[in-house]
Amino acid sequence: MNLFNTEHNPATSNLSERCHELHVIMRILAELTTPDKVVLKILQTICENLELALGEYWIVDNKNNVLRNEEVWYKPSVNIPEYKKITSQIVFSPGVGLPGIVYTAKKPVWIQDIVHNTHFYHTKVATQEGFQGALGIPAIHEDNVMGVFVFLSYTSQPFNNDILMLLASIGRFIGLFITRRQAENVLHQKYKDLELKIKRRTSALIQANRRLQLKIAEHKQTENALKRRIDFEKTVASISTKFLITSDFNKAVFKALTDAGQLSNASRTYLFQFYDNGSIMDNTHEWCNEGVIPEIYHRHNIPAAMRPWLMENLHAGNIIHIADVSQMPQEAAAEKEEFEKEGIKAFLILPIYAENELVGFIGFDNVVTTGPWREEDIARLRIMAEITGNAISHKKAEALITHMAYHDPLTNLPNRNLFQDRLQVAIVHAKRMGTIMALMAIDLDNFKTINDSLGHYTGDLLLLAVVEQLKKCVRESDTIARTGGDEFLIILPEITYPLNAAIVANKILDALSKPFFLESHEIYTTVSIGISLYPLDTNDISSLIKNADVAMYLSKEQGKNTYRFYNSDMNTHV
Repeated sequence: MNLFNTEHNPATSNLSERCHELHVIMRILAELTTPDKVVLKILQTICENLELALGEYWIVDNKNNVLRNEEVWYKPSVNIPEYKKITSQIVFSPGVGLPGIVYTAKKPVWIQDIVHNTHFYHTKVATQEGFQGALGIPAIHEDNVMGVFVFLSYTSQPFNNDILMLLASIGRFIGLFITRRQAENVLHQKYKDLELKIKRRTSALIQANRRLQLKIAEHKQTENALKRRIDFEKTVASISTKFLITSDFNKAVFKALTDAGQLSNASRTYLFQFYDNGSIMDNTHEWCNEGVIPEIYHRHNIPAAMRPWLMENLHAGNIIHIADVSQMPQEAAAEKEEFEKEGIKAFLILPIYAENELVGFIGFDNVVTTGPWREEDIARLRIMAEITGNAISHKKAEALITHMAYHDPLTNLPNRNLFQDRLQVAIVHAKRMGTIMALMAIDLDNFKTINDSLGHYTGDLLLLAVVEQLKKCVRESDTIARTGGDEFLIILPEITYPLNAAIVANKILDALSKPFFLESHEIYTTVSIGISLYPLDTNDISSLIKNADVAMYLSKEQGKNTYRFYNSDMNTHV
């Protein structure tokens, strides 16, 4: 898949494919076992998976405060002698050229067209070789830029913020990965030095034996730490893949909390999400270690205002790391009391953002003992929080698309699609229970005149005001749907007598008899209502809707601002 090519698929499908390719890269890198030529393998892996022509790695020369080219990888089919020669000779200062800009910004930089971009330093040679698009990714570990990866493509494509967010996570993952490889090299060298020392020692064996045992213990400790780091990185990659391949968001979150909790030796891990514009927090998911009491049942619908210290830190983007709850600051008194009530000794909280909006947080509790979390563990858990934020953002987007497919965009009422489903359910229920249901067709009288004379904006305001009055006249179990410009349908399931429908119609006529005051206008409007009954009038959906429309037009012929049943005998009876 070409990262710069977005022409063939819809945006959502393209994004899903790109996410998959990027996380395939994370998995491949995590499984590399040989320490030699790590950077070259990273360049090759990314170029081959994303179909990029050339990759460079610019290492930071802290002594001279410049970036120097350390590695270049390109496809065998690429012939770039002049470009390669210039790359080996040039250095970049911070803020200069694409490597320098990425180093200073500490985030990916996407250049759509290097020909018209002043920041790409050796444009002439690059364009002669046929390159058009460029991408820079910083390799970051603990906020330090270790180097900059630059990739060139033969295509030029528009900016994509979603891909940049994922590439930022990839950059942090690569930073951790390179750090791990460097640690392996150090460990390997220490092991070789240790072997050399053993061979040279031909005397004083008893005295040296104690020192040897200490070094072996150190080696074992370092080895265990390295294994822990590798396990953590593989878990982060697995969590990311899980969110991509499953449609069950809740299952993926629980798996992520379980893996993260077990690796970090937490007693309890949990996800809180914010609702009602961030005013309410709700514990939606939780994992507990064996023997630990769940708290999720007591952590619902909590007003954010009750946790001022927590919210202030979360909005500031801070990681909240408390090694001893008893030593929490005075301004966190409310939070301290709650944590102590739940028996928590220490905790770690990571904010979750989706599209730069605070949407929740992931927490890790220790109910056994006080003590800090490892800094390297926090760095990896933070990546997990970012992945969860991306998943929440994707879930919200899917929910919004589904909602829009079944609701009217102006009034947020069910549209014709959702109305048909609910009418079918109401008929099936009435048939099974042997009850009556009513369908009301409502049309605003003279709405076109109001809309044309006062404008569409005022017309929309009138529709919204009418909807609010309609909601007051029906039960929560009833359904109001907007099926046209000024046309509404109301389902009244399970009414005892046909007269009940007439009572609702009279309530609506009375509610709409009063004027509306909109945008300095005093507006009077009325409605014509038609009522059809199941099963008294018909047994099928289409006839039920048609009969309600016929009755509604009969109301208009009778002078408007009234209601009529489809059944003429029913009109006489009422």
